[in-house]
Amino acid sequence: MRAIQIEREPEPSIGELHPADPDLFREASSRFASSVAVVTTAGMDGDGCGLTMTAVVPVSISPMQYLACLGHESATLAAIRKHKVFCINVLSASQAEISNRFAGKGRGKFETVEHVVTSRGVPVIAGAVANILCDVAEIVPSGDHDIVIGTVTHAAHTPGDPLVYFAKRYARLGDDRLRD
Repeated sequence: MRAIQIEREPEPSIGELHPADPDLFREASSRFASSVAVVTTAGMDGDGCGLTMTAVVPVSISPMQYLACLGHESATLAAIRKHKVFCINVLSASQAEISNRFAGKGRGKFETVEHVVTSRGVPVIAGAVANILCDVAEIVPSGDHDIVIGTVTHAAHTPGDPLVYFAKRYARLGDDRLRD
């Protein structure tokens, strides 16, 4: 019997691991392609408030829960603590301007953004590919952020592509810029 030699593909190489520091952590974390959401809630003074984030993740289907990670100093976190309700608005690919508006601090973020307000005062952004309304189930401190776990009470979705953030810039699904 003759031995058959099988050619093997070379093992894929992995990047060289370096001791982590905040800059490396941020850069490595920017490699997560994420949908962009604006998390909104009733404001402290009756107006709505919200912020842009990518740190939003479904947690469980039973019970139906999401989590959002907000910085300890966030005015939106303070309002979520007070009102115990928030909405995750998953922005559409055409809503980068809304993302930019809510990425900054200050008042008047909703002035030029089409939205409706729930009976509990929570703004829901029109044109998003998904809107997910949650009651706060738990808030867990972790490092310089708090993990807000919300139980889904209402949801809606529409056709269309989400706004995606990757490598510190916006992209679209199928966009060649998502590849290195």
